Amino acid sequence: MVGAIVVAAGSGRRFGGSKPKQFVELGGLPLVGWSVRALADHPAVDRVVVALPGEMRDGSRGVPAGERGDGVEGVSVAASARRTGRDAVGASAPVGASPVVARTERTPGWLPEGAVTVAGGKTRAGSVQAGLAALTDMGGVETVLVHDGARPFLSPDLVSRVVEAARGGPAIPAVGVADTVKRVDGRGFVVETLARERLRCVQTPQGFPIDVLVEAHAALAEAGGPGGGGRLRPGGQEGAGGRGEEALEEQDGLAGVTDDAVLCERLGIDVATIEGDPANLKITTPSDIAFAEWLIDTGFVPGRSFAGRRSCS
Repeated sequence: MVGAIVVAAGSGRRFGGSKPKQFVELGGLPLVGWSVRALADHPAVDRVVVALPGEMRDGSRGVPAGERGDGVEGVSVAASARRTGRDAVGASAPVGASPVVARTERTPGWLPEGAVTVAGGKTRAGSVQAGLAALTDMGGVETVLVHDGARPFLSPDLVSRVVEAARGGPAIPAVGVADTVKRVDGRGFVVETLARERLRCVQTPQGFPIDVLVEAHAALAEAGGPGGGGRLRPGGQEGAGGRGEEALEEQDGLAGVTDDAVLCERLGIDVATIEGDPANLKITTPSDIAFAEWLIDTGFVPGRSFAGRRSCS
């Protein structure tokens, strides 16, 4: 069985505006709606969990106190929280709270029947942990996909290829780098020019055997975040005259964990790359929305009709 977690709890600070970018409309549907339905419609995906901002319930209602999903008692990804009463982010976590939010009459129309929502964490990693908790509670999931809620143009072909690759271990879609890439120090001076032949821009969904992803997040929780010791290997390099990536992660806590593959890397687990999709763009700025609308208008990315979609079982 395949489960999918759509991460849509971020604040979207780089995007600006009055609401998080994942709730900005594109073609009459919020960005997160595109992402969720692309997964829910796929015949290989059996479960879909959406991590939403903690102050939202089903995209419209506030989550009552004690129903936050970061640091949930009783699931393996929260092993550290069970011992300490604190979640992986370091904030106090309610003990015994269920992360799953029930559907109500105010459930938004973009959420397919059978999909569930959870209250996301304060960081991306916290939101993935909440999604893993929900999938673990459902049972039967062997492979899990993690997808960004701000990547609306997810194709069925890419989902199929990630699912197939992830049956053999962690697998992530990636595309080549066209630009010349330089590494700079903390002052902005060039340290070196990187060989782009070995560089990849990584996308989502990223696929994992669920036990591997649970182990990776449990190790993160035990370490108390990046740079916290334990089984995780440190990441980043020290640039000339600048601070290394791990120092920045220590400053930002879990904010330094920008995808799930990095947790596997730091446990020494091999992560395979497969060919990504150039159309699978991530919406980060208002200009990206304009570009996405142009892609739909010109027919480069077909607008999708979700009438008659299948429900998650």
